[in-house]
Amino acid sequence: QVIDDNAVNLALFQALLAKLPDCESIAHADAQTGLAWAREHRPDLIVLDYMMPGLDGVQLLQSLRQTPGCEELPVLMITADADKDTRYRALDAGATDFLTKPVDRLEFTARARNLLALSRARRAMEHHAEQLAAEVRAATASLRMRELETVLRLSRAAEFREIGRAHV
Repeated sequence: QVIDDNAVNLALFQALLAKLPDCESIAHADAQTGLAWAREHRPDLIVLDYMMPGLDGVQLLQSLRQTPGCEELPVLMITADADKDTRYRALDAGATDFLTKPVDRLEFTARARNLLALSRARRAMEHHAEQLAAEVRAATASLRMRELETVLRLSRAAEFREIGRAHV
């Protein structure tokens, strides 16, 4: 997902992302719309402009990070502002990586590829954890059934023992 108020930047970043294998991007020129879409769809990567009208990149990022399930989404923040304080604010707000404009195409591609790999690995780990949790639930349910069956059999055995003693 690319969020930038500049149409040229949107087109450039989308074109660079399109060159990556298995990568499709969606563009948003409005920060609020981009934030809403990210919250709903949880993209593998967000390329985010720092300076936008209304909701700027840091504010958008802070809102995104407060959304359950969006705390770990990789965000590549991009800005024309070369001031180190700008970089620090973005990273402190939760940006995963940071680039300054003009963006070097090779560096952008490498960083985007790395962040996508990170995101895919995180999702694979989450999926594996879900599978393991399902297996644990199934094993626990099976164990409970066996325990119940054992208790019932012991109860029957105790009953027969009492009946046997009563007849003696």
